[in-house]
Amino acid sequence: MIEEIRKHALFLRQWIDHDPSGAERLLQNCSGTPPDRDSELVMLEERAPYGLTEKEFLSFLRGYKRAEYLKICARELSNEKLENITAHLTVAAQVTLELSLRYSLSSAARLYGLDEYPDRLCVIGLGKLGGRELNFSSDIDILFVYDSNGEEIISDTSRELTIHEFYCDVARKVSELMSTVTEDGMVFRVDQRLRPDGERGALALSVDGYAFYYESYGQTWERMMLLKSSWAAGSKNAAVRFTEAVKPFVYRRSLDRAFIEEMVQVLKRAQGRAKARYKEAKNVKLGTGGLREIEFFVQILQIMNYSKYKITTPNTLEALGSLRERDVIGKEECDILEGAYRFYRNLEHKAQMENEAQTYTVPEDSPNYPLYLERCGYSSDEQFQKEYAVRSLSVSAIFSAFTGGDGDELTAGEVLFDNVYDAAEVEGILRRWNVAEPEKCTKILYHALYGQISNYRSSSESGILKELFGEVIKRGAVFPNIALVLSAYQRLLIHHTAMYMLCEMYLSNPEIIDRLNRIFAASSYLTDIILNNNGVLEHFFYTEPPKVTQEGFRGQLREELPPPGEDPEEEYDRIRIIHKDALFSVGYPFLNGDLDVTGVMASLTGIARAVTDIAFSRTFETLVLRYGTPRTKEGAISDYVVIAMGKLGSGEMSFASDLDLIVLYEDDGAADGVNSLTNGEFYHKLVQRVHAYLSAVTAHGYLYQIDMNLRPSGASGALVTTVPSYAWYQKNNAMTWEKQALLKAKAICGKGELIERFENIRREALSVVAPGLEKDIYDMRRRLDKEKGRNPLDMKFAPGGFTDIEFAVQMLCLRNGETERNTKAALDILLEKELITRRNYDVLGKGYLFYRRVENVMRLHENRPSTRIPSGGALLSQLASVLGYQSPEQLLADYNAHRRAVRGAFERVFSKG
Repeated sequence: MIEEIRKHALFLRQWIDHDPSGAERLLQNCSGTPPDRDSELVMLEERAPYGLTEKEFLSFLRGYKRAEYLKICARELSNEKLENITAHLTVAAQVTLELSLRYSLSSAARLYGLDEYPDRLCVIGLGKLGGRELNFSSDIDILFVYDSNGEEIISDTSRELTIHEFYCDVARKVSELMSTVTEDGMVFRVDQRLRPDGERGALALSVDGYAFYYESYGQTWERMMLLKSSWAAGSKNAAVRFTEAVKPFVYRRSLDRAFIEEMVQVLKRAQGRAKARYKEAKNVKLGTGGLREIEFFVQILQIMNYSKYKITTPNTLEALGSLRERDVIGKEECDILEGAYRFYRNLEHKAQMENEAQTYTVPEDSPNYPLYLERCGYSSDEQFQKEYAVRSLSVSAIFSAFTGGDGDELTAGEVLFDNVYDAAEVEGILRRWNVAEPEKCTKILYHALYGQISNYRSSSESGILKELFGEVIKRGAVFPNIALVLSAYQRLLIHHTAMYMLCEMYLSNPEIIDRLNRIFAASSYLTDIILNNNGVLEHFFYTEPPKVTQEGFRGQLREELPPPGEDPEEEYDRIRIIHKDALFSVGYPFLNGDLDVTGVMASLTGIARAVTDIAFSRTFETLVLRYGTPRTKEGAISDYVVIAMGKLGSGEMSFASDLDLIVLYEDDGAADGVNSLTNGEFYHKLVQRVHAYLSAVTAHGYLYQIDMNLRPSGASGALVTTVPSYAWYQKNNAMTWEKQALLKAKAICGKGELIERFENIRREALSVVAPGLEKDIYDMRRRLDKEKGRNPLDMKFAPGGFTDIEFAVQMLCLRNGETERNTKAALDILLEKELITRRNYDVLGKGYLFYRRVENVMRLHENRPSTRIPSGGALLSQLASVLGYQSPEQLLADYNAHRRAVRGAFERVFSKG
């Protein structure tokens, strides 16, 4: 027999080889009947285990368990009766629990300096331990229960020690002694998650505490759990009191069909998870027609017939026999179920005994599968497959006839989440669904559903969360950064208001989850806006994308901001909140395909111009109150005008764009206040304070960064200048690149008369085309190729990037007297006037829209200016996914194709082709 055990129980091979004669002696003392629990305890206590050090005790327990498992393997390979094997396994668990409990009680007493301690704690076994039908590699599911009259104080020497605290410490120590993995392995994995409130609940409760919980909050699955409960260790009196206390909860006086359907759904969810995790593999526990169906069928009949027959045994085969004796089920059905039960338990044990692994799947893919069939007693795979099919179909037919069929298909949340969170099972399902980073996702889901905040959630709220997270994973499994998405939901759904709002939105339109997934996957910036202001979720109800204009948004800001100078801190925070809400209203439909990139740029430009207008006008008012109104030397008001350059002027703002500005004032003079300033000083202060207004970082971020380097003479020039000086400069000193910049310039706020004067200056300056214009622009582009275009992934400066497009369009406009600011609109005008060929128009237009779309998606990621496509990794995969590409390689191929085409068009334009 030793050689047979070495052959089939690989986990024992090394131990047997270390002491083969000792192993032989153990088997000689193994009788045909299972060991007696009390006799085993007497024999073991003769070795004085409670005086051992903890390290010695751990080794003592594991040595006993290993010896018993050698004997159990011999029973398995001798094909002993199932009842003998499960009884032996159960005795091993009960004995080690009893030893651990007594050792822990005495250890806790020494720790607290107690000469005597109450011995009223028991261990209640649940599931297979409770039913005295442990399998070869079972966890042991347990509850710690004590008998107590209120909150007893058992020691007040150093501090008050309650009986509850004492027994919770003991319970913790018992689990450690049983489950800790040492060089000798472990005894049994102890699972206490079935206690009230799961992992958040107390490790031990009084009988009355359990009774109150189950009567007030108990669920259907907990009734079925307690049906398979029995005393395992400790105080028998406490166990008897517990059993009587929970009996009214387990066995209700009246039952209805809804109860049966609810119990069936518990099973269906378990089976759905098994199907998702194991695919086509034969799972003897949760597969169709498997062990769980047999056990549920028997339990349901027990509960339904309790009032008449009082069948309370937690053992499945015993209960099945009792139901048959009372004609609750027929002989044929009973024989089918009993035969299948024994068949499955044999397969289960023979799979687990090879490596002491907690598996319930027939190892058909294992290289040791022939060895498995041999120890199961089959001469061929065909013989096994035939019997498996007959057994599973027969059980399934009985169960389905009773429950009324398979029922509705399970949701993703029902498949993933049970009443007890099984991390290994959830991770397995996520792997089966090809979800990226399944281990990380599993941890996030646990904290979201069972973390600290869940202490305050009702069962219905927990149900909402499970449904939402299931749908998030189902719809977002394709995202390479799904863990980031789940983390965002975790932070969002902490808030009850957000949870109920999202639930309402999901019920009315499930595609809302797709939209929110895309935001969380693509934009940490928009994600932060949502998490810091759940109110922006209201935008998800809007069906039409926004059309934000400077006038409309400026009006909204004036209505919602406090009066100028009243509360600057409040004003700074408030405008940033409104601004982020507006950006979200644009970014959300853009990422979800409801707003194209031209609409995005127009709306972002309207927002930026309005904010700039408000910043200048309100700051101007506060300065006037302090310094008076700027006036010319003749005493007239010296007004100002703000010139938007670059993207702000051309209406092509992207997310995270800076504001390129020039500020002109009417003429020299001084302010008429008591603290008089020259007009130059006044407007210098205006620009400085506006800069602070826009770029200062508060708890709600900042509005915009300002760049004023496009002013006359650049960074070396005066921060502000007069209109006449600016006009002279443009007429006499402006270089070609400055004319290109002026082409995009637009006056966005100021007095109407000054705006018109600026427009006249612009038109006049642009009408003068210096000799060598085309060569200047072409040579400038070539210099940029060398200086900034070396990175081929830089959409702006790389050859064929959008600088090629802008330079080509600007050259054509300047050469032909066209003053349109917007690149795409200018292209349309050039085509209409036949100033560009259709071929070049198509290439430049398509390239422009492609680059701007990619740029805006990239910038939405962190609200940071960037024109460089990632070279690889998760960020590139994420970008490709959001843009609708099947792979990063497809995105890069498309990008390079646009670059080649744009560079070709650029060369043709400058060669007049």
